[in-house]
Amino acid sequence: LYTGRYPGRTKGGLAEPIADRSVGLEPTHPTLASLLRGVGYATALIGKWHCGYLPDYSPTRSGYDEFFGNFGGALEYYSKLGLAGEYDLYEGDAEYKDLRYYTRVLTERASAYVQRDHGDRPWLLNLNFTTPHWPWIADGDTEASAEVVRRIKAGDRSALRHGDGGSVEKYTEMVEDLDRSVGEVLKALKRSGQEKDTLVFFASDNGGERFSYNWPLAGNKGSLQEGGIRV
Repeated sequence: LYTGRYPGRTKGGLAEPIADRSVGLEPTHPTLASLLRGVGYATALIGKWHCGYLPDYSPTRSGYDEFFGNFGGALEYYSKLGLAGEYDLYEGDAEYKDLRYYTRVLTERASAYVQRDHGDRPWLLNLNFTTPHWPWIADGDTEASAEVVRRIKAGDRSALRHGDGGSVEKYTEMVEDLDRSVGEVLKALKRSGQEKDTLVFFASDNGGERFSYNWPLAGNKGSLQEGGIRV
């Protein structure tokens, strides 16, 4: 999604999840953001990066002027804690404290960005929501959030996967929240007067959530078969 290339052509491209901090998208590798910035675009990534960790890898090292979001593959929606209990909400390369529901935070940031005066520069925004990625915690589920946080802090590496929590109903709430959030950003774009001069692409990055199968397609999340990449 960042390079337009087959994942195996880049370091760490086929690693899912990225196992350690030595692997990531090399800053020297061209990206859509770096190419557009080279011809005058303002560029920003808001949300999930998941292509390497500091100090060697970061959106701001791969063509983005601005970054606000998380480095890892998943985080708890309120506390912003990652798999190993690390805090994972950043502005640029510095931690940013905000304990509100993550989808709300990203929606506000993106809405502000599209309404900003960029002068005479065109702009690129990658808005990478994490919802409805596990853990299945919908907006307002503070009790479920507290339980996941307790398990993370106790060293439970499976806590974020939330395989014994959530429900199809909660997943549905998260998808509906995503739909509302995208709508809010599009309304902000319309208010800015740029609606007719902006290309909007909506995509996902893998197959069914929780590694479910997408019948009749073979394969699932984590594979390069159609069930893992057709969305």
